Parts: sequence; structure tokens; C-alpha cells
Amino acid sequence: MGMIPIGTQNAPSSPESRGLEVDKMARVHVESLFDGMVGEFLRRTPAEARKALKYIIADSYETGPQNWTDGFTEKFEARFGYSTERFMPVLTGRVVDSPDVSDRFLWDMRRMIVEGIAYEYVGGLREICNRNDLTLWLENYGHWGFPSDFLLYGSQTDQVGGEFWIGGVSDNIECRAAVSSAHIYGKRSIYAESFTSGQNFTDSPASIKKWCDWVYGVGVNHLILHVYIHQPAERKPGIIQWFGTDFNRHNTWFEQSTGFIDYTRRSSVLLKAGLPVVDVAYYTGENAPMMEGPTDPELPDGYEFDFINSDVLINRCTVQDGRIVVKDGPAFAVLVLPDQTTMLPEVAKAIESLVSRGATVIGPKPEKSPSLENYPVSDDMVRKIATKVWGNVDGETLLMGEYGKGFVFDGLSIEEVLNNKGIEQDVRISTDSKIRCASAGSDNIGIGKKGGIVFSHRTGKESDIYFLANTSNEAVDFTVSLRCSGLRPSIWNAVSGEISKDIAFTQKEGRTNIPLHLESSESVFVVFTGKIGGNINGTAGSNNPLYIILADLNENWTVSFDGQGAPEETVIEKLFDWSQHKNPDIKYYSGTAVYKKSFTLEKQEESKPIILGLGEVADIATVFVNSKEAGIVWTAPWEIEISDFVNEGQNDLKIYVTNTWYNRVLADSKLTEKERHTYISQPYQFMEDAPLHKGGLLGPVNIKQQK
Repeated sequence: MGMIPIGTQNAPSSPESRGLEVDKMARVHVESLFDGMVGEFLRRTPAEARKALKYIIADSYETGPQNWTDGFTEKFEARFGYSTERFMPVLTGRVVDSPDVSDRFLWDMRRMIVEGIAYEYVGGLREICNRNDLTLWLENYGHWGFPSDFLLYGSQTDQVGGEFWIGGVSDNIECRAAVSSAHIYGKRSIYAESFTSGQNFTDSPASIKKWCDWVYGVGVNHLILHVYIHQPAERKPGIIQWFGTDFNRHNTWFEQSTGFIDYTRRSSVLLKAGLPVVDVAYYTGENAPMMEGPTDPELPDGYEFDFINSDVLINRCTVQDGRIVVKDGPAFAVLVLPDQTTMLPEVAKAIESLVSRGATVIGPKPEKSPSLENYPVSDDMVRKIATKVWGNVDGETLLMGEYGKGFVFDGLSIEEVLNNKGIEQDVRISTDSKIRCASAGSDNIGIGKKGGIVFSHRTGKESDIYFLANTSNEAVDFTVSLRCSGLRPSIWNAVSGEISKDIAFTQKEGRTNIPLHLESSESVFVVFTGKIGGNINGTAGSNNPLYIILADLNENWTVSFDGQGAPEETVIEKLFDWSQHKNPDIKYYSGTAVYKKSFTLEKQEESKPIILGLGEVADIATVFVNSKEAGIVWTAPWEIEISDFVNEGQNDLKIYVTNTWYNRVLADSKLTEKERHTYISQPYQFMEDAPLHKGGLLGPVNIKQQK
């Protein structure tokens, strides 16, 4: 038997940099890889000329399995206390000693690979990066043969990130992996490769906001926009790839994207404040490799969860007030074990210590160790600890037991256990609509493929911050009940930057209840600061103000297009969707058109905000009132305050409305290259007979004022 490369090559890469994949269980080879790539850049570039180089990125693991390395036998024996040599026939499918013993050897070997890749590859890469004043940014997961443990893998990096695809997310594996790893290892910033996509020019800031809010609900708090392609020429849209959303200077809405960027910046600040509030920790177990953890029993609505591993249970956890407290991380109300009866002795010992000090654990009594290390003594150690902690709890005749100051449960749902412990839902909503409020990402955007209210909760010494987002396709009125009281709530709008301190709320039985109205894709932060008495309620009558219409602006606009054969200026009686126009130069127009109109206002009560409502925009608008920029309108509820810009009497309104490149590129794909208005670097992929997208200012447009 011997070790050979299996021919795996690094990818994706240019032909000049392609070669055999590095041995990821040998730090010396990882450092050689770094030296041959990044090292060349460092040697060839003077230090004063590379001040912008801060990070090295290790993307998602997609290179397949590995099961051996230099010195594996010696390293294995040092780690597990026995030699691999007599068990090597097991790798050919043969049994040595017994099926149980052979399985235990294979378990140890897989665990050795998991740890080797985490510590040697990620840990080694981090160390050499840090020696060169660089930060390692890692996506802690992979597909197609990921050979490690996502939590341990992520523990070894400086910064950890997930990823999500527009329209392609059926669960939250990648982002939840990053969030959990960051939470349990005390990493404050949690990144995500964001808005990766399989088709260009289909999305705008409005259409991607729902995905943005979904990932905020998962726990991500820092977006990495994917992808920005530098455009060296002026032909538009220019260079494209098949993946990613086009965040570059040739995209139609690039100059107007500042409104969306401001939203992400404001949100990131609030989502990094304090520590995460998470009630349920799902223990992933010790089996390997592991791309994600189990969530069984199912998480009830209104609670949040993280995955946790044996390393953190053993080395980073204490108990305080009945909660399992992770150093620099969450304080879990319950620990949920996987549905298996194997457990390492050191994990059993850690759980015994936690329960004795007051922790609550849900799961079956362990019966043996999965490992051949110190076998069969290890099995006796596990059974001895399990008998002390679980006693006669068997999930059938006895469902609950006490040990020390803590409790163990088996055969009950998480909800039943939380109710037993008096741990109420962190977020609860009441509404006439059939909409749920649950942990983000249980299926597609939001919940149950229909969307729902997703949330995130951060807490500090003197504040609590809740993020609430409506990921459904319908507006919803509801009252949210938050597990926080004795602090004054305010509503922060990260889209506009507005902070509403005088809001409607009530306090009852340790909770704060707030009536809210959220349009589809709308989100808010509820920020609690400043102590108040438990009997104090808000003085405002509503958090969804009523308006009086001051002027309807749906008719007689002057519209100016920019090129592509569309009219330089035309007067329209009513607002319309460009894609439905008979003139093909308007029908397929992509870019910005300017809408102009004048209106008259009588003198208004100065203390009441004046709002310009645009109704519906496809896809983004910049508003000018009396030649002054009032701001960018890019998402629901498609309105903007213009109190500081309007005058008594006549006012001039100018709105720059931009759609995506989609319609124009779709039309050009059916023309000869000479006839096209656009240039792209590779053939455009689209669905056969794909419908056009809406374009323009659709309305209804009005000027309104709060009553």
C-alpha cells in the first residue's frame, strides 16, 4: 500500500496557474503554496506600493476529498495511541477483528483528516498570512467532497464568511455555517459572499433586498458584494461572468446604488452591536466529515439557534443562571444532542460538568464511544458518566431527570422543554394574516417558501437590538411581542436613516408589544435603550401614520430618454410600463429616463412631514425637488420625505428613473452584432421566450402629509 496523488488540480484558475492540488494536511506544503503565489507578489512589489493588500481569501472548498499525507501513520499514532498498520486492510473493505472495531478505526481516521485539514491547512494558512501582516478570510464549508468539520474548519481563520445565491437558496447551509462558527468562536463580524447569481442583469437593489434581509436574519452582519468586474473599456455593459450580480460602473443603476449601500452600512453597524441572543444550541456530534449540523428535533417558531461542536463544549463553555455561556458568544438556554448513542468520553465529561452547574440538555443517553482510542475502557467511561447524568431517563418511560443543578430531557420537543424552563419565544407576532415568524432560512426566502417575518437579536450591557424583516410578497400588519422590557423602544429605519423615538408600545409580563406595518421586503430595527418603569407605555397612537393627499401627480409628465433610438423628449398623459409600449425603442429601453412635472402646494403645517409617494418604480429613482436632490428611492414603500425641499406655491419635480439592462440585452440577442446597442463579452444566457421586465415610473404618484 502506498500514497499517490489522485490527479486533482486546482480550480478555477487560469491555465498558467493550474497544477496539482496542494496537500491540505501538511502545513509545510501549504506554506509552499502561499510562497509560490502570494510570496511572489510580496517579493516583486515594494512594501510602500502594496498598502491596499490586506486580505487573503480562501473560497468555499470544492476540490474533493483527501485521505492521506506525509507522516500520516506517525501523526495518527501520536493522536489516537495506536498504529494504523494492522488496520490498513479496512481501507480495502475488509474487516479487521470485528465490524465494530473496523468502524471505530475508520471513525478515527476520518476524525484525523478533519483535524488535519482544519489545523494544518486553515491554521497554517492563517499563520503565514499573519506573519506577512495579512488577514485570512475564509468560507468555512464546501461541496463535492468537503473533508473537514465546518465549525472546526472555521475556527482556524481570522474572519469567516458564508455565501448565498439569488433565487437558488433552498436552505441556509453556507451562511448558518459561518454564523455558528463565528458565534461560538467569538468572531464579531460575520461575512457573506452576497448576491451570487446564475444570470446577469435580472436584479436591482429592490429585488435583492429580500435576500439581504433573509441573510441578516440568519445572523450575517457584513456583506461582500459579488461581483465587481473592473471595466477597462467604455462599451456597455462590457465584461460579464455567468455568476454574480453586476456591481460595477457599467451597470445601469450603479450611480444610484448608494441608497442600497447606505442601507447595508447602517444595518451592519446595528447587527454588530453587543452579542447575539440565541436560545438553542444544536450539538453537531463528533462524526466526520461534516458540512452542516442536525436540527432535530425541529426548532419552534420565535427562537434562534446555532450549531456547536465538541471543541467549544469542552474548552469555551461555562454555565451562568442556567444558561450555557460561550466565551465572547451566546448564552444558550438548551443544548440539543443529535439522535445517536455514541459520544467521546471527554465530551461526556464536559456535558456532565455543564449539567451539574445548571445546564439543560435534550437528547438520548450515550452508550459508548465511537472511537478505537483507549477501547474498551473508553466505552466504560461513557456509560459511567451517562448513568450518573441521565439515570433512568430513556425517552419512553422517563422523559426528564435532574443532575446537580441541571436537567436532562429525552422524548420531548424543544418547545416542550423551553416551556418547562419558562423560556418564552424571543419574538412572537399576532396578526390576522397567515404569516409565520421564525428563524431565517428554513426554506427558500423566509419560511415555508412563502416568506415570513425573519429576525435577529443582539444584546449589550444597556441595550437590545431586534431586526425584523418581511420576506413575504404581501404587506402585513401585526403586533410583535419582544422578550425585552424595562427599556424604551425606538424604531430605526435603515433605508432612510430615520429614527422614531415617540412610538406606540405597551409592556406586559416582561415583554414589549409594538404594532407594526411592513410592506413586502420592508424591514425595521427596534432598538431598546434607557431604563423605564415596567408600567410605562408609548404615547403615540400608531406606528403606521395616516396621510392626507395634497396632490395627485399621475398625469401629464414630460419624459426624456437617453439614446437607443428612444425619443429625447415626449409628453405622456398617463404613467406606463416601458415594456408594454408599442414603440420598440421604448419597449426595450434600458437605462435612465428623466420624468419632469410641476405641482402647486398650499401652505402646510410645518411640523407634519410631507411625503412624495411613487407607488411602484422599475427599478430605482433619484428625486430632485426644485433642483435639489432629495434622495434615492429604491425599495418599498417607494416614498421619500421632501419637507425640506418643497415651497408654498409652485414646485418643480424631476425624477431620474432607471431599469436594468435586461430588456435591452434580451432584444439585442436577437439582432446582428452591428445592429445591437450593447456589448457583452460572452453570449447572454436567458430563458427561451423570457418575458420582459417592467420599466419606468409606474405610480400612482402623489404628495401626501401625515395627519
